[in-house]
This record gives sequence, C-alpha cells and structure tokens, in this order.
Amino acid sequence: MGILSAKEQKLPYGYKAIIKVFKDEDYCDTDCKGGFYTDMEIHYYADTLCSLGRLLRERESDPSRVRIYEIKKELESEVPRTSYTKEDGSWRSKSAMCESNKRYGAAQKS
Repeated sequence: MGILSAKEQKLPYGYKAIIKVFKDEDYCDTDCKGGFYTDMEIHYYADTLCSLGRLLRERESDPSRVRIYEIKKELESEVPRTSYTKEDGSWRSKSAMCESNKRYGAAQKS
C-alpha cells in the first residue's frame, strides 16, 4: 500500500509540502523519446509542521522552491513562509518550526 495524503485518508488535519521541480519551462529527458515535462512537482505529507520541516531540511536545500499547506477538514491553506524559514530565507531549526507551528495554529483557531 502506498503513502496516502491526509486528504486521501480523510484525516482531519495534516500538512503538505509542494516542491517545484520544473516551473514554467520545458525539460526533455536524456533521449527526448519520453517527451517534454512542464510544471513537475513533488509532494510530501506529514501530521505536523515540525516533522514535515525535518524531512524537507534533509531532502531540499532550497526553501524558496517549497510551498507548505495546512490541510484541515479537507481544506488547504498556505502556511506563511515565516513559519518555516528565517529572515535570510534558510530553513528554521526544528525547535523554531515547532514553536512557529504552535503560534500559527493558535492564530487560525480564533
């Protein structure tokens, strides 16, 4: 069985990260027999922003290519970039991201 998103599993809450591999450009595979690809994305899912951040820091060195969405009752809303990046654009630490998540979640509940 493959990994299913929070939305596909009908979970009440989760986070999704989308990494743009190719954006607004064509890419041809090595022999071009497979054709061209446009707007290719990789999606990662996690139950907390902290765990998603840990995974992203290991797999994606450039946070500017990433968009993170909160999934709540099958509705998606973009998480503010300041919740997972520092002022210089680099990844926040796990502890800072966890604290940011607490503040972000509390702000959304009111």
